[in-house]
Amino acid sequence: PPVRVRLIVKDYEIADKEAIEPTLDGFFKNIRRHKDFQVTNHYATGAISNVVHKPTKSRLHIISHKHEGKADGGDVDVVHVDEPCPEKIWKASRRGMVTRSGMAWFTLTPVNDTNEDAKYIGWLYDQIYSRADGNRIEIIEGSTYDNVGFGATQEQAERWEQDQFGANEVATRVFGKFTHLAGVVHKSFNPKTHMLSANDFPV
Repeated sequence: PPVRVRLIVKDYEIADKEAIEPTLDGFFKNIRRHKDFQVTNHYATGAISNVVHKPTKSRLHIISHKHEGKADGGDVDVVHVDEPCPEKIWKASRRGMVTRSGMAWFTLTPVNDTNEDAKYIGWLYDQIYSRADGNRIEIIEGSTYDNVGFGATQEQAERWEQDQFGANEVATRVFGKFTHLAGVVHKSFNPKTHMLSANDFPV
């Protein structure tokens, strides 16, 4: 039967230029002109948004974070989340997996650089990472050292920590650890602001 795959990326153009089209071309030699495939472009960017394998009718559907609130529709067998995404897109995609007993995998670094990142990482941690049981949800963690030929060396990581990043950011960027809650209370604690005296509660 046809296999339906949904790929969720942050940005259409960047993902298409740097990864999607080069990878597909590597397998099929110019995917856009291949006789066995029907390729649809995103209306605004020209990036690949849909690929159908004509003989089997299997489909790769690519959506970006801009689809938040518009991601419903269509059953899927596989969902691939590439980097943290909006919760609404995940929930819509998850609904599409129900009738086909689909599966999902997430490939990401839980970097917490912006308020937007913080929103995405928060639900990922609560709903996915913290619920890992080795059965329905399995976590595979790796460090940049495992990325042979492309990762950082120990010396580079130590230099990052000393020159640019704190220990929490190195834990995230190098080792893929969730550190989004680090310092939320203690680093901002001020006794003058956050403590009350007995005089504040007259008896």
